[in-house]
This record gives sequence, structure tokens and C-alpha cells, in this order.
Amino acid sequence: MRRRLVLTAATLLACVGNTYGQEDESSVEAMIEAFVQEREAVFAEHPDNMMEALQVAADGVFADADFRAMDIHELAELADSIAAGYLSRGYAETMLKRIAEIARDPEADAKERATAYALGASFDMAGMYSWEYVTPAWATLVQESLHDAFMESPQRFDVLQGEHGDVALEAMLRPGADGVLPSARIVAILDAIQGGYPVAAVNGPNMLWDYAKSLSERDTDALSEKDRERARLQCIAWAEAGVAHHQAKIDAGSEDEMDQRIVEYLASSVENLNSRAARGLLIGYPTPDLSIRWSSDESLTSLSDLEGKVVVLDFFATWCGPCIATFPQVSALREKYSEDELAIVMITSPQGAVYYLDPTPIDCDGDIEKEIGLMPRFIEHHEITWTMAVMGEGDEVFPPDFGVRGIPHVAILDAKGNVRFNGLHPTDPTKYEKIDQLLQEARSGG
Repeated sequence: MRRRLVLTAATLLACVGNTYGQEDESSVEAMIEAFVQEREAVFAEHPDNMMEALQVAADGVFADADFRAMDIHELAELADSIAAGYLSRGYAETMLKRIAEIARDPEADAKERATAYALGASFDMAGMYSWEYVTPAWATLVQESLHDAFMESPQRFDVLQGEHGDVALEAMLRPGADGVLPSARIVAILDAIQGGYPVAAVNGPNMLWDYAKSLSERDTDALSEKDRERARLQCIAWAEAGVAHHQAKIDAGSEDEMDQRIVEYLASSVENLNSRAARGLLIGYPTPDLSIRWSSDESLTSLSDLEGKVVVLDFFATWCGPCIATFPQVSALREKYSEDELAIVMITSPQGAVYYLDPTPIDCDGDIEKEIGLMPRFIEHHEITWTMAVMGEGDEVFPPDFGVRGIPHVAILDAKGNVRFNGLHPTDPTKYEKIDQLLQEARSGG
């Protein structure tokens, strides 16, 4: 069956017309940097059609890119960049064709072919923001066949240990045709990396942990608690190995700013993996303590002040466009429930600037009081009808104990101050059911 799929995919690719760009005038790295600059310009202007503007910017930057001339390393670099999430359908499909072309080239190096299998299997055809994109049937077939080829490749663990380890891990974590990832796959990865952590796979520790945690919580074929804890400890060791690797480069004189950023990122990963959320000490336990430096509700000085009420805790930042976009849903939530029973606290920390207020960000670097002083204006500008709070200087907008690695992020506390739900999105329709459950418990004294 797998052999037939590979042959069918190759036949399909041979029949589909190739629409490649013109002659390449710059390196992939330069094009990615050009997009980053375009992205910053779009954010600064923050037009109403931001997502569409970003896709237009990406298409403009890559208009002269000759995807057919790119090797697998350049394609992997592009696929791993922020620009890939905004590429239009045509560019995404063209990239997949080129990846598959390398994968089926009999003269290509075996490890490069395996890398192409992995990249094709893990390539996000839909893109980060192209919600209306539907992957064509031929592309799905190609990706499935490449995934099968990668999982059978003797070089798959060599790729995992190499410079494109993130790509290999994503491919290994791709669900089967039935949409289900077997828990045995996590165990196999843990067996393979123990003692030889692929430090080039910077996102690996967090990626593997996310899957391990998710699979440990499902009803069927769940990852055992023993393997969940094993995954957590190995991911910590993986992140620490990455910190040591990049710190050694810095100590040896590396002036690449990315090394320092990776050290900071992986160090924060270790902190997250050691947090209450990761250790299973969050849900059902008293809420972690967060300092409150300022609140639009002057009576709120600590989360303990809210005991007796169900609390929706919404982590956000003024620079977070997706957070701002959820304000209508949060407003609807505020209108539905009495303030006597439900508190809604949107909480952030000093970020050094205030966004989405003036046409350009307002610089507050080193001046927390100036930043806090702008909050009432921010509240009025966005017609915020719920409580807003700013944590102290030592707290983060991504507090590890709540497992916050992206915002917006919602936690719901019961009237006794225990965390009952975590990791929700403000638009999650199940939040009403969860809140109603906790309100009923509070009313009955449960």
C-alpha cells in the first residue's frame, strides 16, 4: 500500500503544472529578513485588514524567488520562518512540488532525501493565517506518501539529530491517515533521543512535551503517567543540552545574536517544564500567586481578593493583535453574568511600550509608571467593560505556573480560588458551560 501511494504521488506531481517564480535575486535569508521588515511596517500601521496586508507583503517579497532552484536546506529555512505562515496558496503548493521533486531524485544524497520526506510531511500547506485554504487532494496524497517514506527511512533519526531536527520531529509527530497519533510514537522518540539530544532542534523540547501532555490526557491509547513524566524529564534535559551548546558558542566568541536568544528561549522552556502546570499541580490546586501592581478596580490588590467569585483570568498584552480581536467576545461574556458572581480580569505585565492606542507604539521602555498611566486611556479607547490589571515587574505575561506559552490564554478559577480550567481561548464556546458549572457549585456551597 505504501509503495503504491508513493508511485501515485509521483505520477500526480508529474502531471501537475509547475508555476515557478523568476530568477532568484537574493538569498532565502535575505528574503525572510525583508519580510520581517515588511511585517513590522504593517504592524506599525495596523490596518483593519492586517492579515491580508501581511499576505500581500509576503507575496511581494517572494515574487522573484525561484523555488525550483532552492535546495532542501533553503526550503527548510523558508518553511521554518515567520514568512511561511503568510505565503499564498500558489507559493505553498509550488514549495511542496519542489520538496517532492528532491525527495524522489534518485541521485540526491540519502540524508537530503530523508530531509525532504520530513519537510514535505510536516509542511503546513494551510499556513498560519490562511484559514480558508483547503489542501488539494493531490497535496494531501503527496504529504501522506512522504510521511510514509520518512517513517520507513533508515536516515530518519540522523535527520532528527541534524540541523533540521525540528522538521524531523514534526514529521514523526504527524498523525496517521486516521488522524490519530499513537502513543507508541512518543515512546519511540523518547527511546531514540535519550542521551543524545538533538540540540539543533530548538523547538523540540516544547513540541515533544506538548504532544506528550496531550496524549496523556486523552481517553483511548493514552500515554501512561510514567511515560508522561519521562517525557517531561527528557525534554528538560534536551533544553538544558541546547542551552549548554549555544552558551558554549557564546563563550567561544560567537557574536550571533540568535545564540543568546536561543539560550534565553530554552532557559524559559526549562522553567516551563518545571512549572506547576507541567508537573500536574495546577488544575484542582490553589491558584499560583500573581502580584498586582495596578488594577482598574482599585479594590483588587491580589487574586485572593476575588475569593468567593468565579474568576476568568485572561492573559494578554497590548501588542497582541489576536488578543485585541477577542475583546467583543469578552465584552459579551461580561454582559451575560453578574459582577457579583463572576469576575473577569484581563491581566498583563510591563512590556516597555503600549500598542493599539496611537498610530505607532508608545515607547515606555524603563518607565513602568508611564506605561501604567496609559492604561485608562487604553481601556476607554477599546471600550473595555471588565477589569484590567498589570502585574508587578517580576511577573511575566507568560507565567510558567499557568503554562502560558502564547496569548490570549484563559484560566478559570472556582469560587474557592482553585484553578479548574486552563489553556482556553477567549472565543472558546465551552467557556459558558464551564462557568455555569462553577457558578452552580458556588451557589450550592460545593
